[in-house]
Amino acid sequence: MRYAPLVLLVATVAVGGSLAQPIPPAEGTVVGNPTLEVVATGNRLTWGDSQELALSVANAGTLLRGGPEQFESRVVTARNLRVEVATDRLDPPLTDGLVVRRGASLVGELGRGEAVPVTLSVGVTDGLRPGTYSLPLRLSYQYTAAVRYGDGDPVYTDRTRTRLVTVPVVVTDEPRLVVTPAASPPLSPGQEGTVSFALSNTGTRTASDIGLTVSADPPVHFGDDRTRRTSVFVPELAPGDSRTLTVPVATDPTATPSTYLLRVSAAYTTAGGFERTSDKLRLGLRVRANDTAATTRTDGGVSVTPYSVGDRASSGRYSPYRNGATSNSAIVCLVPTLTQPGEPTGRTPSRGAIAFGYSRPAAGTCVGNPDPGAGNVGPPS
Repeated sequence: MRYAPLVLLVATVAVGGSLAQPIPPAEGTVVGNPTLEVVATGNRLTWGDSQELALSVANAGTLLRGGPEQFESRVVTARNLRVEVATDRLDPPLTDGLVVRRGASLVGELGRGEAVPVTLSVGVTDGLRPGTYSLPLRLSYQYTAAVRYGDGDPVYTDRTRTRLVTVPVVVTDEPRLVVTPAASPPLSPGQEGTVSFALSNTGTRTASDIGLTVSADPPVHFGDDRTRRTSVFVPELAPGDSRTLTVPVATDPTATPSTYLLRVSAAYTTAGGFERTSDKLRLGLRVRANDTAATTRTDGGVSVTPYSVGDRASSGRYSPYRNGATSNSAIVCLVPTLTQPGEPTGRTPSRGAIAFGYSRPAAGTCVGNPDPGAGNVGPPS
């Protein structure tokens, strides 16, 4: 008797169109933690007041014991992440050489496999020499170290952690241009003159093809066309070198006594052929009054008043003059005039006398009047 072979068919039943996934246990504990890393993506700094320090913060995440996906994600996520410069951990060169402008950034939540850019702002003083320095950063964040799950509600073990990390920052070899005022006489309203300043290179590299632009706002202008800017060219300035420059300047007749801002910007080329600009250079231009007066003392009813005037038409004040001088004569008085208090009598004073309300200069005090005591004194006619 022959027997037919028996063939057994084993069928695999797919649930939901795919192979069945492992079913996690009904209860257990998920354990993990964030693993943060900071990389400096833009860390080359030069001397200056405010510069950006670009960082990238990434979270690799470490899962020590698995479980349901939502709990795994929780234990490897950093929450309320904050990145800041640890100013209390700066090494001595950075303590004095680095000025933290915006030293903290709040990232928020950072999951496993994610990275986020962070930008801080720092300044570098000219006392910090070129080189590579370690910048300490403080990372503070919250995370869940473990999740206990089962029949009831999950139990979370939350923690707060602070870590110190360091990133390298590089202070580069660069020219550094500064301007300092040189001796320049003050101007009067409506007067033309010059302003001088020293351009110095306090950096460690030569600056070439330096183009300086000096600009100002009213009432200051440059040249006959009354432009608000002028330019100067300097071929080269080596480290430690200085050059004194002078530019013509003028003031509007309406200028009031003050010190006015002159903005100086510099465009130059470094040794590597890179073009750089520096637009935070400043100078001041002093404008004095045409006519100043101040009573300093009174002796027996006669006041001693220092003042200086030009011609009478512009001074708007009584000015001393000699016999025969016209009302347009220019007499500049440098110091004391003697003034008799009281009201003017309307009479022409006699030679050498002082009428009430009028004044005459003390002997030897007027330029252009060799004998000031010899002239009648009174208001211009």
